[in-house]
Amino acid sequence: MKNKLFTLILVLQILNIFTFAYSDNITQDKNISLKAYFSYTVDSMRNVIFVDESTGDINRYLWNFGDSTYIEEKNPKYQYKKNGSYLVTLTVTNKNNFQDTYSKLISIDGFNTVSGMVFAGPNRLEKGHIFLVETNESNFKVFDSKIINYGNFVFEAVPNGSYTFCVIPDFDFNFHYFPKYIATYYERSFMWNKSDFIVIEENKIDQNIHLISYNEIFYGEASIKGNFKFETNLNVEDRTPINIILLNENKEPMDFRPINTENNSYTFDELPYGKYYIHPEISGLISYDFEVILTPDNYIQTDINFNIDERNNIIFNIPKPPETEPKDIDIIFNLNKGNIDIRTDNKIKESVICKLFDMSGKIVLDRYETPPNIIIDASHINTGLYILDIKTFGNKKICTKKIIVNN
Repeated sequence: MKNKLFTLILVLQILNIFTFAYSDNITQDKNISLKAYFSYTVDSMRNVIFVDESTGDINRYLWNFGDSTYIEEKNPKYQYKKNGSYLVTLTVTNKNNFQDTYSKLISIDGFNTVSGMVFAGPNRLEKGHIFLVETNESNFKVFDSKIINYGNFVFEAVPNGSYTFCVIPDFDFNFHYFPKYIATYYERSFMWNKSDFIVIEENKIDQNIHLISYNEIFYGEASIKGNFKFETNLNVEDRTPINIILLNENKEPMDFRPINTENNSYTFDELPYGKYYIHPEISGLISYDFEVILTPDNYIQTDINFNIDERNNIIFNIPKPPETEPKDIDIIFNLNKGNIDIRTDNKIKESVICKLFDMSGKIVLDRYETPPNIIIDASHINTGLYILDIKTFGNKKICTKKIIVNN
């Protein structure tokens, strides 16, 4: 009996040893089958797309991108900020906490730094925004934007490609400054589809940009106002901001206004009478010039409105303009033997301030006069074109007029 019991115990021990050995062999087989491996591709935006090709029963992935960045995903996408070589390591782990690693050295190039300065005339532009606009496709999307710091700008990690710049200066439009500087595309164009392109395949430094300027002084009592509306789901966040360009009768840019983001409005004030064109500008969208004529009988043009339609074209939406208030002051100018004779009607009951500006904006004459008959001695003033501005002491505008002094 004892011999049979001993034999049974011995058989059970042998079976138990065999079972453990078999189980351990299975675990080792599973661990041996765990192999880390990956491949990668780089897209046009220099995003590196990693593809896991590991084998085995994996329940955890850990990527080290070689620039102190780690991520736990199976197939991550990553964009490096600088050119260079990076040792990328993938570590895979199974449920038994067995690990395997695979490393590969990858090279990243095609990232560039673009820097330069923006000038308003001979001086650096103190404030403004600059936009780097992709021109690889017809939609002209903004790749990146920067705040201009005393003329300087720097774009980093710029992929190879074709681009243009758009600079929007930041001015106080309540202050009358001359010369006027216009929102400008590279190189010296106010329209995106007439801008010059830059092919960036290496670092670009000293990429200087000069704003369009309008040097002739203009001043008057007329105004143009309007709004910008949207009839489309177009994403304008990847476009340059909307600007309204004021063109003279020769279609030369003479001023601009960014759209007011609070109410999508714009205003040009204190314009002389004459013919103008309004040009709405946003990158990638086709727009057309709209003619506006300002006269003494029609010196306020309101509701010069624009829409972006469902075809992503900028179109005009102009309701019938309201009737303007009639002018209640009649003024007659006469240049007579070195004098400027001004006759007003009897509706002006107080003294006025008469200022004469030359074309550089310098005041060459500043006098207080009493209507209705005003005679200003201009015999000491050089021959040329001037702007005469007349206001009341309460700063109410009476009139502004260009005159030619011929002494």
